Amino acid sequence: MPSKTPGSPVRALTSLVTLPAVDVTVAAYRVWDEAAGLLTLVVRRVRWWSLVRSRRSAAG
Repeated sequence: MPSKTPGSPVRALTSLVTLPAVDVTVAAYRVWDEAAGLLTLVVRRVRWWSLVRSRRSAAG
């Protein structure tokens, strides 16, 4: 009877490590996407605000 026991716990451990790694990668990507979107929003707001302030100072 060939022993398959050494490979099976290793395979189980690998799948156990791989699944959370994929989850972490997806979560990190989502967080990065959210952060990038938020940063873009902030940058646009700051640019718009500086444009408004420069126009006000030029007009006044």
